[in-house]
Amino acid sequence: MDKPTQILIVDDDPSYLTLIEQILIANPSYRVLKAGDAREAMRVAEEHMPSLILCDYYMDGEDGFEFCRKIKQHPRLYDTMFILLSGEGHVEKKVEGVGAGADDFCTKPTDEEELLSRIHALLRIKALQEELKEEKRQLEVVNRELEDGFMGVIRLLTQIMGLRIPNAGVRGEKAAGMLEWMGRRLDLDESDRRDLNIAALLHEIGKITLTDEILAKDPADCGEKDREKYSQFPVMGRAVNLVEQSASCVKTRPGEFIESLLKCRGTVLDPHVMLLLQEYLRLHEDSQWTEGKKQVSLDDLQEGMKLAIDLYTGSGIKLLPKDSVVHLSSIEKIRHHHHYDPIINGIYVYA
Repeated sequence: MDKPTQILIVDDDPSYLTLIEQILIANPSYRVLKAGDAREAMRVAEEHMPSLILCDYYMDGEDGFEFCRKIKQHPRLYDTMFILLSGEGHVEKKVEGVGAGADDFCTKPTDEEELLSRIHALLRIKALQEELKEEKRQLEVVNRELEDGFMGVIRLLTQIMGLRIPNAGVRGEKAAGMLEWMGRRLDLDESDRRDLNIAALLHEIGKITLTDEILAKDPADCGEKDREKYSQFPVMGRAVNLVEQSASCVKTRPGEFIESLLKCRGTVLDPHVMLLLQEYLRLHEDSQWTEGKKQVSLDDLQEGMKLAIDLYTGSGIKLLPKDSVVHLSSIEKIRHHHHYDPIINGIYVYA
């Protein structure tokens, strides 16, 4: 058996409360709650969570409009249907009630058929809203399951690719980790970071089109023709491909690879991306790079500190070269540039 629909009546006139209660209890599907003022009504509403509130405008203390406004701003009661009772012809009060969030109005003295008709209509709307909420919740569950399944399929395909391309899964996860780090530094939202994660894994799957001869080579040792075939990947995949080249280049020729990144600035790579990629590779691919260095925020940069790396703005403008000793004038210059062209990569100084 369905639970009765709870309706809260709020009025400081006991006789009117009794009148409305008698009208409503004739319907066995309604359960009537009563309150003599707004404070008591809020307590009852929070305890019983009624589907609909029927409230008089004129009450001692807090009036019906203010109470309606509080209900509509309440974190749990905001979707409660609210009918305001006001004197016939008070158009200005109805306008004010709309601003407070009232769903409908009914005049006093109350016509029984009109009141029941309005209550029935609002409860039907309420039921439809609840159905939509439940459908939305179920869709969210399905979407999460589909997303989890989609990511699972991509990871499975990446692992299968590993049978032909050694360590494909490891590289894909490594690239995904790099892009997640960069995405957070660029303040990308969760959806964009997820797309980057997918791109990193799909890039490995896309290698199914490459020949075994090309796949057997170290990406850093590929010739021009091989690189041209690599470049046929989607744009995001081409960017992700740089992390594969970095794995060997940073360990064996770190200076050369960083220089190649600088040459790519503004062409293959956006300056922001280049700076973050450069920082990521130093932190994650060169275990000894952080020795004797520390990262500081712009606010913590002090006179006398010595820069451990070149300091660039987000657009790629070099503010100070490596080994520069910071002076007060330098700090002012850096902060001025940061206001218009933010420094997105870390500031590293010698410890």
